Amino acid sequence: MKLKIFLTLIFSFLLISNTSAQTPEAKKNIKLKDGTILKGRVISMEDGVYTIRTPYLNEIAINEEDIETISDHVVQPLTQDLLRNEVEAVQGQVIANPALMQEIQETMNNPKIREIMQDPEFINAVMSMDPEAIKNNEKTYEMLQQPEIKELFQKIESTLNNTQTNP
Repeated sequence: MKLKIFLTLIFSFLLISNTSAQTPEAKKNIKLKDGTILKGRVISMEDGVYTIRTPYLNEIAINEEDIETISDHVVQPLTQDLLRNEVEAVQGQVIANPALMQEIQETMNNPKIREIMQDPEFINAVMSMDPEAIKNNEKTYEMLQQPEIKELFQKIESTLNNTQTNP
């Protein structure tokens, strides 16, 4: 049960931080002439080539003549149901990765993280899947300051990025 709570916690943090960091005016929908739609930020445009940063493909270069339209992307607010669905989808991908699961188990053994995980209000906020309750709990910030959590986030995001680009 503690593993499930910890996984829910980690994935909730990832999704909340990724959603909170986005600004609607900076993110764009880029529709290519072949019908592909990319969502990301236009980093630069030089010599007829756009450089676009996407969450899953990182930075990619696209020739201007391959682009049909570029429009503003409206960021969908993170709701309880959306968070629950996203966490479940991400959990399945991570659970299938034994090396990453080993990293998660090791991270759970950190005494400071174990101490934070003992706080009932914090656990209730995480298990409620309420993005506001998670963001507003003081233990969330304490957990996010742990170097092991930051490192684990990077590994999970890297794994998810690789999964998205190499299905």
